[in-house]
Amino acid sequence: MKLSEQPGLITKEIERFEELLGANVGLMALHLESGRTLRFNSEVFFPLVSTVKLAIAGTILQMIDQGALTLETLIPIELPQQGIGNPWVERCLEADGVSRSVASLLEAMLVRHDEKAKNFLMAAVGTPENVADYFDQLYIEDLRPDGLRAGL
Repeated sequence: MKLSEQPGLITKEIERFEELLGANVGLMALHLESGRTLRFNSEVFFPLVSTVKLAIAGTILQMIDQGALTLETLIPIELPQQGIGNPWVERCLEADGVSRSVASLLEAMLVRHDEKAKNFLMAAVGTPENVADYFDQLYIEDLRPDGLRAGL
């Protein structure tokens, strides 16, 4: 018996993990060959947290394609936006204290998982609605980039 042939068994395992973790779990899996899907808590909205970084990066790259930004565009580093992040941005602030290029912030956000860089790029994007528009263009439904990690 394969686990994939027993969706009820998979659901029971996810419920067991929820209990062990003391957390809610959401899952949607698509079997590419058969098209069968498995959904667990698919009606619940979960914070996007780090997954929104790809959409922010896509939105930024789209803005570059449209000529609104370049990779060299300097983004102001606003002290009130600083939240939890890695020391990379702290070193940048010590270096010049005023701004970072779009390219360096993209690297920090995507490669170094820096939450501060994500917040600075989100500010450059403008509003969560702009990221939501990017989702819409990709036909991604039911994802809402309504908040940053600091607000969750």
